[in-house]
Amino acid sequence: GLRDCLIKTSRQLKDIESKINSPQKEKRLQFRRELMPKIPQLLLEIQSEIQKINRRSSRRTHHAEKRSRDNRPVFKAVEDTFQASRESILEDARNKTILVPGKKQRWHVYTHNGKLVTSLYLEKEQVLKRIKSKRWQTPGDDRLNAFLTSFNKLHSDAEPDV
Repeated sequence: GLRDCLIKTSRQLKDIESKINSPQKEKRLQFRRELMPKIPQLLLEIQSEIQKINRRSSRRTHHAEKRSRDNRPVFKAVEDTFQASRESILEDARNKTILVPGKKQRWHVYTHNGKLVTSLYLEKEQVLKRIKSKRWQTPGDDRLNAFLTSFNKLHSDAEPDV
């Protein structure tokens, strides 16, 4: 995202520069009046993109960031988590993670502090086997509330409109 924004901004600045350096004096003055005010807006766009990247990195683990770079839909995990019922959320005692069911047999794995680790596809039998072996259990109210509080703080700007 940042790379694309920088490339776009660089092209726009070069275009402004070439117009401002026009050989015709009248055109040069006209372009300066029209185009110079656009430069602060271009800088604000870069600033906004950097802030967006920083917010994302604070909400995701390294693996989740890699998923995003690989064009795998990290935002779907957040969307599914906002829509999940409290009763459907599980905890993996072995890996010390929280598991949230999504659509189409997807399960999203989070740290206890609300950061996305990964998402995976599991058949119903695989989920039932993990529950039956007590690897996946219903988290206690305290741990579930702490996870949901942390998740909501990290992802409040991503909450879908209802």
